[in-house]
Amino acid sequence: MIALVPVELRGVPYLLFSKQSLSRLATAVGKPLSLAHKTERKENFEVAKIWVRINLQTELPSKIVTGFSSGREVEIDVSYP
Repeated sequence: MIALVPVELRGVPYLLFSKQSLSRLATAVGKPLSLAHKTERKENFEVAKIWVRINLQTELPSKIVTGFSSGREVEIDVSYP
């Protein structure tokens, strides 16, 4: 079963707070479709909200780990309000 759900990412580094980078991060959950308006306008850097098409029959991650070319890794919290 497929559903369109809002996904919230917390702890996203400022350097990754762009439409392209947030969409790339959201692929760990499903198929990203659009950013919430407040996220697109960069009104709140604490939470990035993305509308994602997900398969409800798969286990959804609660964390995403991403890295930088320097080797530094960042853990991003994922929630589904």
